[in-house]
Amino acid sequence: MPTNEKSDDCLDLTNCAACTKNIKCGWCAMEERCIAGDNIGPLYTMCNFYNYLYCAGDCARFVDCESCTKNKGCGWCED
Repeated sequence: MPTNEKSDDCLDLTNCAACTKNIKCGWCAMEERCIAGDNIGPLYTMCNFYNYLYCAGDCARFVDCESCTKNKGCGWCED
């Protein structure tokens, strides 16, 4: 029986951080689910606010400029 490529390990990942650590997955922020995807986008479905290799809005965890600005989508503000 052929493997259904749509039912992969991504579906078992239940948060953005775990999902975006897997290069075969991307996080759909609005739907709050992990799906198969790559740097171009989702492979088998549409989703809103697709995150690949990083979680947008996860910038608050950085405590210094260097680590912050190494992450796509984050910027550092000196206060």
